[in-house]
Amino acid sequence: MAEDSSDSCSIATESSGVEVLYRDPADSGAKEPSDVFLKSLTDLVNDDDVNAVLQAQRHMVNRFEKTNEMLQSFNTLSAIRFDETQELFKKHTQTLLDMKKDLDHIFRRIRELKGKLSRQYPEAFQAAEVQVRQWEESVMTPTSPPPDGAASLGAAATEDFPSHVTAVSELQAEGLEVPRTEEQDSTLH
Repeated sequence: MAEDSSDSCSIATESSGVEVLYRDPADSGAKEPSDVFLKSLTDLVNDDDVNAVLQAQRHMVNRFEKTNEMLQSFNTLSAIRFDETQELFKKHTQTLLDMKKDLDHIFRRIRELKGKLSRQYPEAFQAAEVQVRQWEESVMTPTSPPPDGAASLGAAATEDFPSHVTAVSELQAEGLEVPRTEEQDSTLH
């Protein structure tokens, strides 16, 4: 094996005739080929460009952290507002249900009173019901003139049937319930 000692590397020729490059371990200043390749790659990249990219990344991380904090505070505030609104919604829903129950009771009571009046005073009740229907029809069609007596329904009831009106007020004062027929019930709704 023949050796050539130039710089820090040795070239040896083996018995097969292949030349092999050996590094001389005594020479510590010698560079390996991988070090030379790495050095040439790092020389291609500008340090200012790398620093600019790192600075841009730090800036974006800061922005993302601030955005994340803002979204977390928004979510917290939204959850609080949702809870408040949900409570109000429950209260309003309960109020509406109570009102519906009260109105159902009131309409049932009115139907009962009308039924009782129709049984006790059938002619007066029928006449008043005709006038109410005429008045309702005139209200539904505003272009047509009101039917006779519809404008003075209250006056007609007190003039024509004073004893019946006092009987109704007496029933109301006593708290008596008047049953209602299905035909009369459909006119209320």
